[in-house]
Amino acid sequence: MRARRIQHFVLAIVAAAALSPPASAAERQHCPAEPLYFQFQPAYGPERLAAARAGDFKVHQRLGPDRLVPPIAWAEDRYGNEDWRSSLHSLEWLDPLFNLDAVPALRLDPVARDLARPEGSRIALARARDIVLDWIAANPPGGAGVDERAWGNKIAAERAGYIAYALRAGRCAGIVDYAAGRVMRESLALHARYLAAERGSGNHGLFVDYGLAVIARQAPSLEGAKMLGRLAERRFRRLLDQRLDRGDALWREHSPTYQFLVLRLLSKMARLTGDSDLASRARRMERSAPWLLNPSGRLLQLGDSYASRVPPRVRSRSARVDGARAFFD
Repeated sequence: MRARRIQHFVLAIVAAAALSPPASAAERQHCPAEPLYFQFQPAYGPERLAAARAGDFKVHQRLGPDRLVPPIAWAEDRYGNEDWRSSLHSLEWLDPLFNLDAVPALRLDPVARDLARPEGSRIALARARDIVLDWIAANPPGGAGVDERAWGNKIAAERAGYIAYALRAGRCAGIVDYAAGRVMRESLALHARYLAAERGSGNHGLFVDYGLAVIARQAPSLEGAKMLGRLAERRFRRLLDQRLDRGDALWREHSPTYQFLVLRLLSKMARLTGDSDLASRARRMERSAPWLLNPSGRLLQLGDSYASRVPPRVRSRSARVDGARAFFD
C-alpha cells in the first residue's frame, strides 16, 4: 500500500514537470552527455556514419536502408513488418548520429574521425534533434493515426533514452535552444509518467524500469527525478528477484535471446546505479551465458529467440567450454 501511495505521488509530481523551469546551469554543464540508451554501439564504419548524417538509416538489420528526413511519415508501414515499425518508433537507429558525438575521436576510423570533428558532430546532433522533435510532434499518446506500436511499453522505454541523450548532448553542443529543450523535456516528463504507471512483466518490465532510471539521470531537473530513479531501481530489483535464478543466474523466460537482453540491461543498470549486487548478478549471468551458444558460437534457437548479437567475450568463452551443463528451473 505504501509503495502504491509513493507511486501515485511520483506520478502527480511528474504531471507537473512540463511546467518546471528550463534545465539548470549545473545540468547544462554536465558534459559530455553519457550514452545511457540501450543500443549504444561504438563500432560503426565510416560509410554507416556518413549515411546517417546524410539522412539514410538502417532501421532494421534485415530491411532498408531507409531515407528518413523530417517530416517523416511515422505511421507508414514500408515493409508490412511489425519489427520494423517497432524499431522505427524506438528511435534506436539514431545511434550512429549520436556515435559521432559520444565515441572518443581516437577510437574512430580515420575517415569517421573526420566526420566527427566538432562541426560534423554538431551537424549529426542537429539532425537527431530534428528527428526527435518531429517524432514528438507526430506521435502524441492516443493521437489520431498514431501507430499503436509507438507507445508499447518496451518501445517507449527505449525511446526515452534517445530523447534524453538528444536533449543533453544537444544542450552541451549548443544546438538545442529553449523552445526545443522545453518540447523535449515535456516529452520526457510524459514518458516518465507513462513508464512510472507501467507494471511490465518479464524483460519488458526491466526495459521499463531502466528507461525510467535513464530519464531520472539524464534530466535531473525534472520535478521528482530522484523519486523516479528510486522507484525504477526498486522495481528493477523486485523483478530480478522474481525472474532471475539466484544460483545459475538464468533469466526465467526460457529464451537465450532474453538471457542476453537481460544481461545487457542488468550490466547497464549496475553501471548507472553503482550497485555492486546488480554487478555481481551480471557477472553470474555472463558465466552461464556460454552454455547457451551452439558450437559455432551462435545462439541456441530455443523459445522466442533470434539471431541476436553475442558479446565477443562470451563467444570466446563458449569456444573453451566442453561437455554439457544442466540448468533446472
